Amino acid sequence: MSLLSRFDTILRHEKPSNSELKQIIKQCGVTMPVKTTKDSMVEEIRSQVFNVDENTIMKPPYSLVSIDVGLKNFSLTRFAVPVMGRPKVIQWCKLNLSHYTGLPDSQFNPIRYAQIVQKTLFDLVIGQSDFPSVIVVERQRFRTNGGRNVHESILKSNAIEYMLFAAIETLRVLNKEFNTLLVSSSPHIMASHWEDYYANYVPSVVDDSKLVRMKVVDQWLRFFLLDQKRSTIGSPPFEFSDIITRGYTRFGIEGVETRLHRFTSVSRRIYECMRLLNELNETKYSVDLDEGSVKKGDDVTDSLLHGLTYLEFESTKKKLRESIKQGHLVI
Repeated sequence: MSLLSRFDTILRHEKPSNSELKQIIKQCGVTMPVKTTKDSMVEEIRSQVFNVDENTIMKPPYSLVSIDVGLKNFSLTRFAVPVMGRPKVIQWCKLNLSHYTGLPDSQFNPIRYAQIVQKTLFDLVIGQSDFPSVIVVERQRFRTNGGRNVHESILKSNAIEYMLFAAIETLRVLNKEFNTLLVSSSPHIMASHWEDYYANYVPSVVDDSKLVRMKVVDQWLRFFLLDQKRSTIGSPPFEFSDIITRGYTRFGIEGVETRLHRFTSVSRRIYECMRLLNELNETKYSVDLDEGSVKKGDDVTDSLLHGLTYLEFESTKKKLRESIKQGHLVI
C-alpha cells in the first residue's frame, strides 16, 4: 500500500477534527486553503506532504542557500545540513548588489538587471562551492504595510526575484548536473512560525512581527557569541560553523561585547554581528561588506529564518510520513 493510500485509510478511521488538520497544516508549512473545509485541508496535505516527487525530498548531508531578495539589501545565509546534529551556518551576509557586482542600477533597465542577477548568481549564490542542493528564496510582496501604492524599491526587488528564478530554471535546463531544488518561501508562513516559537517562551500579543523575529535571532546570537546563559528562548535550531567563528574566538567575548554594547537597536546589533562574522574571518565565504547597504538586521534575520523554516517544515513532514507508515496520524 502506498503512503498516500495509508494516509487516506487512516483518515477514514481516525476522523481528525478541523482544528487537528489545521495544526498539521501549520506545523508542516502547508499552504492553508481559502476555504478551510475538511476536504480542502486534506487535499492540501495530500498534495504537499504525500503526493510529492521523491527528488524534492532532501536527504542529508546537503547544502542549502536561503535568500532575502533586495537590490540594496540582498541577504544570504548558507547552511551545511549534516546527517546528524543541527544545521551549520557557513555564510551569512548582506550586500548592495550594484556595489557588489560593480553594475550601477541608475536605469531601471532589464538588460542591466539581468547582468546584476547573472553575476550575483554565479559569483555568490552558486559559484563559491559545489552547487547547493536547495535554494530558498523569500517570496516578495507587491505592497508593504497595507499601502495602496507600489513603491519603486519593491518593483526592483520583484524584478530581481523573478530574474533570479528564471536564471536558475534556465540553468537547470542547460546543465544537467545542476539539479538544485528551488523553493519560493512564503513570508507570511515563515513569520507565523516564528511568532508561535517566540510565544512559547515569551507569552504576549504580537504587534510587530518583524521585531519579534529579530528578538529571536538576537537571543540566539547572544547564546553563541557572548554567554550561553543569556538565551531566554531555548537552544537555537542551528550552529555557526567553526570556519566563521574563529575570528570571534580570537576577538574574545569582552571584545565582542564592547563592540556591540553601544548599539541599543536590536536591528543594528544583528547587523553588526553579521558584519563581524565577515570582518574577522578569512574564508572563501567571507564577503567584503560595503557602505551601500542599510545598517539594519531585518534582512539578514529573514534570510536566516527562511532557511531554518524550510528545514523545520521538512523535518516535520518526515515525521508525519513516518507516523503514517506506522499507522498513526501524529507528529
